[in-house]
Amino acid sequence: MSAIVALLVLGLVAFAGLASLAMRDKTLADEMDNLAWLSLTLAESTQRVMFRADLLVSSLEEQISRSGVRTPEDFRRYAATKAMHDVLQDRIILASDADSLLLIDKDGVLINTSRTWPSTRMDLSDREYFITLREHPGIGYFISAPLKNRLTGQETIFFVRRVSGPDAAFLGLILASIAKSRFEKSFDAVLPGDGTSIALYRRDGVLLAREPQSEGESEPGQSPAIQRFFRETMARAEQGTLHTRTVDTGAAPQLMAMHSVRGYPLMINVSNSEAVVLAEWWNLAKLIFAVAAAAIVLVVLLGFVFFRQWKMQDQIVETAQQLARANQELAAANEGLESFTYSVAHDLRSPLRGIAGYSTLLLRESRDQLDEESAQRLERINAGAMRMGMLIDDLLQLSRIARIGMKRRDFDLGELARGVAASLSEAHPARQVQFVVQPDMRANGDPNLVKIVLENLIGNAWKFTSRTDAARIEVGAEEGKVGTSYFVRDNGAGFDMRYSGKLFKAFQRLHRADEFEGTGIGLSIVHRIVMRHGGKVWAESEPGKETVFRFTLWTTP
Repeated sequence: MSAIVALLVLGLVAFAGLASLAMRDKTLADEMDNLAWLSLTLAESTQRVMFRADLLVSSLEEQISRSGVRTPEDFRRYAATKAMHDVLQDRIILASDADSLLLIDKDGVLINTSRTWPSTRMDLSDREYFITLREHPGIGYFISAPLKNRLTGQETIFFVRRVSGPDAAFLGLILASIAKSRFEKSFDAVLPGDGTSIALYRRDGVLLAREPQSEGESEPGQSPAIQRFFRETMARAEQGTLHTRTVDTGAAPQLMAMHSVRGYPLMINVSNSEAVVLAEWWNLAKLIFAVAAAAIVLVVLLGFVFFRQWKMQDQIVETAQQLARANQELAAANEGLESFTYSVAHDLRSPLRGIAGYSTLLLRESRDQLDEESAQRLERINAGAMRMGMLIDDLLQLSRIARIGMKRRDFDLGELARGVAASLSEAHPARQVQFVVQPDMRANGDPNLVKIVLENLIGNAWKFTSRTDAARIEVGAEEGKVGTSYFVRDNGAGFDMRYSGKLFKAFQRLHRADEFEGTGIGLSIVHRIVMRHGGKVWAESEPGKETVFRFTLWTTP
């Protein structure tokens, strides 16, 4: 008997460890895919910015070339006029990314700008872009490192083209200025969260923009491993990923993804801290080990009870045989756990169903032979297993939300809401709740996912109005600054808005478990589905009064 218990315990410990490691690897792989996708998206966005600046400068260069300019003096006479200033102003007004256009003669003197007329005389011959394009006729264009703009004082990146005469004679330069903050703001808008950073580099390793900003950073990493990754990825001119280790870098491990900017010598690098990526996994790993610990306790208790039953009178022989079969089934289940697949859901549900089933069976069949303390322990084990099963189901639903394919279409959200309300009323016929559902609520999204949102929000309203006389739940739509928003309103228990920051985080509850049941996962599922639709969700409430949850579903353009 002791050997069987020992094997079961070892098997459960092995299962917990292997399941946790498998989920850790999958979490890191998923995050690496997300970083690679984000770097590609930002690279395409940066390409559009640079292409528009390039087109702006190239069209102006073509206009100057058609005007018959052949010498530096021709260029200066043609470019340093009020008429050219007006042309520059007209072109920059239509530009969505560039801040200004500038013309510089062959000596590096600013002769015209879209900002002011007459332009301030300024010697820019010391700038890297001027020296590079003057000395290398074949380069054609140059993207500068961030420079302090001598006209505005802002950090600025310049897209510069050389104006050449016959025989590649150097006539001057055309510049389009792009504020460095323009890239930083666009990066900040898509940062997934703490620990993530986004940077734009030139292929020669010069840092152009980074968010969040890091004081004194100008090179792509400090460790040899990261520098080698940057050099090799830039040389390939496409993309690359890297998972650093402390032993390689001397710093906290990171995940990195880099992608080239199509058509231009630029690279986007997106990185995230491994500790941040694995934070949610760590919480789930602790849950797995907690489940394993509960299962171990149950195995030990079952072994103890079985031994006692075996020693008792003949009339309980049948019960002892059932316990023996239960132990054999647990042993078989343990052997199966050693060859578990990627489906953690199945592996976790099986032990929990065994815990709940056998503890219920033991209570029903042998309660008369158990002392009160043992019976209470089994009841607590049974209740814990049932609650853990609900929690795991919710966690698995939360994880599946990110993998379910989106199938957007127009549908009637009110029809979904009425179906959810009808199901709740049918399941709880003793409750009297007034449902008010606004008619003809059209929405665009995935109806199956939106139904899950309504099941959670209306289910919460149903739960938190359980102690309210004349309970009322309302589902409707409103037009506002964010477009169409949908809401679920109830007159239930409410909550303190000081704790609203916890609402959409997993495992966070604003009411005690003995007041209202639940796992603390439902609103996390709502938040993830709404975010996948490109919308947002928020709540307004006051303890003992009205609670309103609102969400938006952005439509496709």
